[in-house]
Amino acid sequence: MRTLSTSLGLRRSAALGSVLGAFLYAAPAAQGVPIDLTAATPTVTGPTSLHTEGIATLGSSYWADFEWNEATNKFDVSGYGAEEGHPKGFVRINPGTFIMGSPEDELGRWENEPQHEVTLPHDFFLAETEVTQAQWASVMGSNPSQFAGCDDCPVEQVSWYEAVDYCNALSALESLEPAYEVNGTSVSWDPAATGYRLPTEAEWEYACRAGSTTALYNGPVTETDCGLDLNLDQIGWYCGNNIPHGTKEVGQKLPNP
Repeated sequence: MRTLSTSLGLRRSAALGSVLGAFLYAAPAAQGVPIDLTAATPTVTGPTSLHTEGIATLGSSYWADFEWNEATNKFDVSGYGAEEGHPKGFVRINPGTFIMGSPEDELGRWENEPQHEVTLPHDFFLAETEVTQAQWASVMGSNPSQFAGCDDCPVEQVSWYEAVDYCNALSALESLEPAYEVNGTSVSWDPAATGYRLPTEAEWEYACRAGSTTALYNGPVTETDCGLDLNLDQIGWYCGNNIPHGTKEVGQKLPNP
């Protein structure tokens, strides 16, 4: 069984009809409406400036997607809504259409990556980072990681079946309906369940691409061995910059849009 670092999927909101939406009841978008968020707690997603763009929590009841407007010295809000169960540490991914796969001339491409159009008709929530060792241990009571002893590092040495068990266990802790039914090595998924699940391959690529069309979300791949790839160095750990060898704490690299 191939081991993997588990990236937690999502919760479903029947009210939104999302794949896994986590009970967010979105209000109508307010395009370009100046709003004072000085009392809010922003989570900034822009890489260069404190007040660039991101998501703010207004008290404990509302969220807002914002971008700083230097002309008005306020945040312009592109969308807002009531939180009502928005899971902490998750990002809302809007529905959309994208080209999955890679062009034949892309450096580092594998043969099983034919390009094809994929439409994701529903919004969903995806965890901001991989599941950490501390998160795994708090739910499962153990830490299977080879590089243990780092609470904020990704959990690893986890099989797909163990990842499914984690999703169901986390759902049970939050009194949600488990997304998976497990019978030995037979696993079935109930799309109508309210509990956590793993993202599909298409959901994962859609979220990682974040609207980009290059091999990496910040540009092309320039190095396929262990030499310095300036784009990859900004966004991930690989053999060219992972010194000393081992997992690293999550959230240190440049996030995608």
